[in-house]
Amino acid sequence: MAAALLLVGAACAADVHLDTTALGFEFDGLGGVSAGTGPRLLIDYEEPARSELLDFLFLPQFGASLQVLKLEIGCDASSSLGAEQSIEPERGHIINNAGYEFWMAEEAKKRNPDIKLIGLAWGFPAWVTADAGNVSAAAAQFLADWVVVAEQNHSLTLDYLGYHNESPWTIADLLALRAELDRRGYGALKLLAGDAPPGPGWQSPDIAQRIQTNA
Repeated sequence: MAAALLLVGAACAADVHLDTTALGFEFDGLGGVSAGTGPRLLIDYEEPARSELLDFLFLPQFGASLQVLKLEIGCDASSSLGAEQSIEPERGHIINNAGYEFWMAEEAKKRNPDIKLIGLAWGFPAWVTADAGNVSAAAAQFLADWVVVAEQNHSLTLDYLGYHNESPWTIADLLALRAELDRRGYGALKLLAGDAPPGPGWQSPDIAQRIQTNA
């Protein structure tokens, strides 16, 4: 059996050439999504069951050993399975401990300080979309405010920030968000665009080139 496996492995061997200068997707590891009402249910588990479940999710070399955690950015609306409180229900009105995603991220970081964190909006508070002609700027302010709350009130440093889950995006949206993050000192925070199925105005193979050329 061992010899057979070795022969199969040898027959399938191939050289893989990586071009580190090429634009494209990055692989940061295996991850999970904290969204809907799932994290809120986990909070209600009694100890030690709750900690054991969190260990299975996030401890390195143990259980799922997740390396990336994507967090839903609460928007006060029922985005999928329930609604999560927004950190900014009205423009400028900040609630530092809103929702439960920060709790999940804190628990993940306790177990794996190297886990990568992603923030992604499933929707926006009403004030963001109220002015149809200024949505890009309002959304950028809201998302940047969420990043600030995560860092200053929960000691969480985001690695990536998405724009809007499963929704069309425009270059104007991303440029407004990039400018707002840079203005606040988050130039190193990477953006995720086109977090959606392929299609016009959604995700396409040339997404990196489009962003670089503002096309």
